[in-house]
Amino acid sequence: MIITSMTRFAFALFIALFGAPAVAEEPRLAGSWGDLHGEPLVPAVLGMWTDQTGSAWNVQDHGVLGRIGAGMMNSGEALIVEGETFACDTPLMTHDGGEWVFPANRLLHGLAVTRRVRLDRENGTMRYIEAFRNPGAGAITVTVELRTQYNGNIAEWRSDRGTLSPVTLREDEGGLVIQPAAANHDRLFVYALCGGPSVSRPALATPSRFALHVRYSVTVPAGESAFLLHGLAQRMPDAPLRFDLAEWSEALPANERARVVNLPSTELDDPRAQLLANVAAEWGEMPATDTLFLPGPSRLPGTFRAGQIALQTPTGEKRWELAEVVALELIGDGQARLFLRNGEAWRGGWKGEGVAFVPASGASEVAMTGERELRCVRGGVPVLRAWPEDVDGFLETQDGQRFALSSLGGSPAGFTSNWGAWKGTLDDVAAFEWKDGEPCLSRRDGTWVRAFPVEEAWTVETKAAGRVALPLTRVRRFVNRQGALPARGVEARLREGERLAADWTEAGIEVQGVALKPAAIRELRRTGDGSVRVKLWDGGVVEGPLAGGVIPLISGGKEFRLGLREVDAVLSHAPDLTEAERSAMTSDIARLGAADWKEREAATQRLAALGERAWGELRTAFGSSGLDPEVRHRLQRLLGDEP
Repeated sequence: MIITSMTRFAFALFIALFGAPAVAEEPRLAGSWGDLHGEPLVPAVLGMWTDQTGSAWNVQDHGVLGRIGAGMMNSGEALIVEGETFACDTPLMTHDGGEWVFPANRLLHGLAVTRRVRLDRENGTMRYIEAFRNPGAGAITVTVELRTQYNGNIAEWRSDRGTLSPVTLREDEGGLVIQPAAANHDRLFVYALCGGPSVSRPALATPSRFALHVRYSVTVPAGESAFLLHGLAQRMPDAPLRFDLAEWSEALPANERARVVNLPSTELDDPRAQLLANVAAEWGEMPATDTLFLPGPSRLPGTFRAGQIALQTPTGEKRWELAEVVALELIGDGQARLFLRNGEAWRGGWKGEGVAFVPASGASEVAMTGERELRCVRGGVPVLRAWPEDVDGFLETQDGQRFALSSLGGSPAGFTSNWGAWKGTLDDVAAFEWKDGEPCLSRRDGTWVRAFPVEEAWTVETKAAGRVALPLTRVRRFVNRQGALPARGVEARLREGERLAADWTEAGIEVQGVALKPAAIRELRRTGDGSVRVKLWDGGVVEGPLAGGVIPLISGGKEFRLGLREVDAVLSHAPDLTEAERSAMTSDIARLGAADWKEREAATQRLAALGERAWGELRTAFGSSGLDPEVRHRLQRLLGDEP
């Protein structure tokens, strides 16, 4: 990094007189970055820095970016956790001077917080990693804010996809571009805030034309950490810039990258988690008081007054009480969207009467007539984090409506794919959605395939409108509360990532003239045209031509004969243990620490004879606290690389 000449001279003089700074003491709070990684740190050198693009940065205490001369930024990236301001009295830095580390002075809402700040001098980007460590015995959820105060007016602010004055960011949007008024500054501020479908996406607000507030919700499990990754750059309007938050996350240890809450997460592989994250993103910022968002960066706190909240929808006129409402969005042409506490979203012609917003400032009330674009968000409404108890499923439409459903077993749903057809009800479906124009079906048995609905319409039981027939051309996504069932039988891995949950037919298969019964087959993999390699549960291996060149499987009650070229592998799940076997395992695991060596050895051999079927129980035992060293050693031998 480049520092000012005076700071550079002072730092060089310090080194010449006293040598390199000594390694700092461990940060004071258990769970801060240095404690987690045993990283040696030295006292930080703060102040003025310049990157190779010509942008200047003033790194101050607490990781805040300060004002530089007549520059546009007054105070940038101030961190607020659940209303408490982050503070650090002992700023540190890495030995190479490349990164600042700011451990908090105290726990913030029960969390040990550490900020890491790095200036990429070559590319002119300032990267932040906010690390939240939960030393407690229960999960903690906090609202995290990043506040910036500018030294002049904002002309406009857009998402990186061009959306003007966004309240939230869509899944394809990852940042913001702030354009100062021409008289204030000639550079844009470009922010990287999130990436792809993530557990926490930012809510955005400009309380005035001088400020930007970015708000996240962060949940930290007991004894674990969560990380928030963001950054910014200063750019001339015609200068290119590419942010890559995923690349930035490489600075984290491998086992912690998945805990970056604003990057794509394996947690969102579950369609139910995806839907809840989508609901939270659509609600937008959850302010403390009722707030009216006007076109552009303006917003007003006040009181939302409701007479009749009503929409003319395709299923008739619907009315709601104020207590049910989270947000009302008037979108022009007499149309409106209504977001409800139970996760529903309704769209239709605005029919409300006597609905208005009364600003706290005493300004004249704003009538919500549908004649102009407005958005009102109710204050103090918690974000929907858990599935509502009385909702069996959600169905979303292409025009942005979301219906809460019940009695899924009464809604017939059939599908056809390259692998065959299924018929059942929505109760058999874990999720269905259109992705990039393709229909994707997740069945509750673990099947995931590209499959078209057979029906022209689904007749569903909605919580608010009763029984409704929705044409499939209107359906965007369906998600079942129950999700997928535990894996059983076999999993056929098909081309292009599709998978089929099934069972072997009773006849099994024949390889190299050897008849193989279903219970004996552990794994089948294609090795070439007409040839396979089959591993057996007893450790045997059979290689050679597959008789008939097809794999017969049963899925959804129907037989499928899959051509070998269409299948990459078929994997059998380990057969379940009987209750008698589980009881015997519990006793044998206890005998692994017996005083008699013969007794320990006999128990080890009996457990080994169960093979992979025993691994689940053995892994649970291996993870127990206070294990006898002999028991741990023998469990390790039985599991091999499994733990």
